[in-house]
Amino acid sequence: MIGDNIMQPEEMQSHIEELERRLGELEKTMPGSMLSGQNIRDLVVKKKEDAEAYLKLFEARDWKKPEWSKWNRNILIDKYSELNVTPFSYDLSLGNQFFSVQKLYTKNCENDEVYQFEPRETIVVITKELVAIPKFYSATVWPRFGMVKQGIFQSMVKIDPTWHGKLAVAMTNLSPASVELHPGKAFATLLFYNLKNPSEADLWRPTIEEKNKVRLQMKIPDLFHSKLGLLQEHIRRCHLEDWINIIGTDLVVYGIKEETMDKLLEFLERDMEWMSFCKNVASTWAQHKHPDTGREIVWMEALGLEDLNQIVKGLSNKGRIIQDDVFGELCSEKELVEVAVAHGKPFDTIAKILTTANSRTDTELCRLRTELGPQLAIQVGATIMPRVITLMLTVLGFLSLVTFLATFTIRQLVDKQELPSGLMWFMWASLFIISIVTLICFLWLNWRIPREHRRVLTDINGSKKGKI
Repeated sequence: MIGDNIMQPEEMQSHIEELERRLGELEKTMPGSMLSGQNIRDLVVKKKEDAEAYLKLFEARDWKKPEWSKWNRNILIDKYSELNVTPFSYDLSLGNQFFSVQKLYTKNCENDEVYQFEPRETIVVITKELVAIPKFYSATVWPRFGMVKQGIFQSMVKIDPTWHGKLAVAMTNLSPASVELHPGKAFATLLFYNLKNPSEADLWRPTIEEKNKVRLQMKIPDLFHSKLGLLQEHIRRCHLEDWINIIGTDLVVYGIKEETMDKLLEFLERDMEWMSFCKNVASTWAQHKHPDTGREIVWMEALGLEDLNQIVKGLSNKGRIIQDDVFGELCSEKELVEVAVAHGKPFDTIAKILTTANSRTDTELCRLRTELGPQLAIQVGATIMPRVITLMLTVLGFLSLVTFLATFTIRQLVDKQELPSGLMWFMWASLFIISIVTLICFLWLNWRIPREHRRVLTDINGSKKGKI
């Protein structure tokens, strides 16, 4: 009887495979775990028609539609490749858009074009893949070691549940060399996490239509009605119009975060009644639900990101120079003033240009002192000084000759006296000696360079050849 209950090898293998299948399905639903590579393969929507329908429902937040139920635990990775799946992550690839923070310029690389990542440059890159994550998961983006070893620092990115869109990642080149970035090359790794409890909030892009649909309108207490004009001016001055406004005697709220609340409290920061009203507004908004989904609302500008210009389009209005505004590396003072007037306060670039110019000047002066200084000293000592001394001796000899001729002429023509023969011999001898000394000095100073000068010249010439 016992022998009849023993499974045959084929039945045992089939039973084990069934248990493994059930265990795999159970692991998918286990909360608080990291997804493995096999989990990612199983969960990613692969068919093109399914992926299109999935993304359409995802963008509309149509969680209540019946067709969504079969995909509510699936993940979408557009441009998905099995080759990018690792044991517990998915490798993301560079897209073709690169935004330079220094230049305020977005470059779109076409075909096989590469991006030259300059030293000390910070850029924002966009991934080739589009990702959509339902409410059961979150994710993070980590750098790959292949980029780190090239001296590239990469920021981490967190991905909230219900996110959909491409991913923007900031990177800084800390190395002294330019690095070529090839679109399509794996550069970061994506890790997925199974949440212990599904997220209670949805990400929404703050369009005018959606904000008007989910806005919160609360009555302003009567004691503040006399200050509504000042409150409106305060909202405008603090640039809160996109999130807070006044209609009649009501405060209309489209969204409040901590920094928004702090600015609103500044209007009457010591007034306890105003503080109580603002806190009531904040707590009411925190519990506000979307009328269609009945879930919490989290505004996110980059949701549905397809193009980097969606998140960097406003940077050119923040008082910095755009790349096209500066022509060439050097600008005249007049050109810099014109750019400053046109753009308000482009301190970053102007300071950088002046610092660079000063640095170049200091470097050139240092080079003149260290490299050309000794050479100039030798040239002065070996060529200029001999000529100066020779000129001085020549002038002295010429003055002596003039003195002799003047004395001789005066004695002969004016006094009608002949000079004593001893004086004549003395003067002629003096002229002869001065001439000989001048000639010797000239020859010695012009053709003989001191040994120390020769050594220094040799060292300088040798160092120059070594640099070349």
